[in-house]
Amino acid sequence: MKKIMITMMILAIAIAFMPTSTFAASGSTVKANAYKQVLKSGNTVYACGDAGIFKVTVKNGKAKKVKRLVKGDCYCELENMQKKGNYIYYHMVTSGTPYLLYRVNVNSGKVKQLVYANDLGPISYVVKGSKVYYKAECGKKYKMSLNGKNKKRTSIKPKMKVKKTNARGYKVFNKEKNGYIYSYIKTPRGTKYLGKIVGW
Repeated sequence: MKKIMITMMILAIAIAFMPTSTFAASGSTVKANAYKQVLKSGNTVYACGDAGIFKVTVKNGKAKKVKRLVKGDCYCELENMQKKGNYIYYHMVTSGTPYLLYRVNVNSGKVKQLVYANDLGPISYVVKGSKVYYKAECGKKYKMSLNGKNKKRTSIKPKMKVKKTNARGYKVFNKEKNGYIYSYIKTPRGTKYLGKIVGW
């Protein structure tokens, strides 16, 4: 009896922490794990959805070419994109672990991890000038070079201001169907498929 009760409690806890997408009907729009975000820079749009981070070439408000820079995962979240030069900086969040900070080259697609779990995780960060400033989970504040080197303590508090989009008419959304999560971008002149990942 005691074993049965323990098993039931474990199942109840697991269900409580399942993502919203687990309960979505086939083909329905699901609540994204990721911070659905769009950054527009000239004729290029950088879109963050459950399926990853994508580089989208846009012409006259219509999405033309799509390139996946970072592949998403249903066990983690990609969020808080910031662009600096040829790089997109972003958070990766996995349940039960500290925030991790990465950057990806928008031309080559090369990804580099800048802050690791043993750095106590950057719960907020800002890319400013030639430095990245971040606040760790312990409350301490740090600064480092754009490539993640030369980490030092600082008194500067990072003020992270992240918007869902900096371009009117652009929006990322996700759909779930047959065990997959599909990411799309809505533009002023239509909708474009971005990519998919295996769902729960």
